[in-house]
Amino acid sequence: MSGKAQTAETLLILLDSIERMLLENKIDEEQATKLATLIVDDFRHQCGGMSVYIPKGVGLDAILKHNKIYQDFRGNNHTELAKKYGYSEQRIYQIVRAITAAEKKKIQPELF
Repeated sequence: MSGKAQTAETLLILLDSIERMLLENKIDEEQATKLATLIVDDFRHQCGGMSVYIPKGVGLDAILKHNKIYQDFRGNNHTELAKKYGYSEQRIYQIVRAITAAEKKKIQPELF
């Protein structure tokens, strides 16, 4: 497949993916097509000519899961969260500790 054909195919995959997600979220078909086209056009203009790598997102999935754990954390429900999310209690402690430290760092910058 030529570079131009591969680029066109990539943009079509992106367009189809966005449109499908919009339809699954109850956006009517005409509006979904219009929005998907606008998003892909914006992406083309922002990233056109660049070599863009799209990761599988395993790291993002983990971050989102960890944030959900943190949101569900009530101070004493480590065991419940471990069962719910398929982690050990120790891992739940680590996740909560890491996110707590990051949140604290956001609102309280280092003095020196």
